[in-house]
Amino acid sequence: NGRHWPACLRAAEEVKCAGGLVSFDGGANRYEAKFDELFPLIDILIVARDFAERSTGSDNRAEQLAHLSREGATIVGITDGEKGSWFRTKSGDSFHQEAFPVDPLIDTTGCGDVFHGAFLYGKGEGKDWEECAQIASAAAALNAQALGGRGNLPTRRDLASLLGRNL
Repeated sequence: NGRHWPACLRAAEEVKCAGGLVSFDGGANRYEAKFDELFPLIDILIVARDFAERSTGSDNRAEQLAHLSREGATIVGITDGEKGSWFRTKSGDSFHQEAFPVDPLIDTTGCGDVFHGAFLYGKGEGKDWEECAQIASAAAALNAQALGGRGNLPTRRDLASLLGRNL
């Protein structure tokens, strides 16, 4: 996520040299120009709407995705709360993932972190990018049903129930 900058950059370099995948979580109000140095090392780049706007200087979603994809990430995503998330693959394919409405909606603290973790969980399970985004969106929505950043971390069963299918 860019915190502890020297360690973050070094870790990304080490992971790339070892043949691993590097994921980056660009949170709202967190963009700094130094992150541009990290982008060529990133395979999975998912940022908040605010991060995308600040890093690209544009409020156009297609322009943001194209700009963020320029360094060659395998997948680029932009999250925007209840409006859902937008993705673009390295091959140029794009898709939108709707947000899952939940009731009650109590607290969105930590939903971005849950989204990222669940997206990577999906990747680790061999899911395609669209299913990774569905799992991530569902997990973030379920987490928002309780107070605190880890107020309602969902289980596989919880996710399967909301998605209406086995995981």
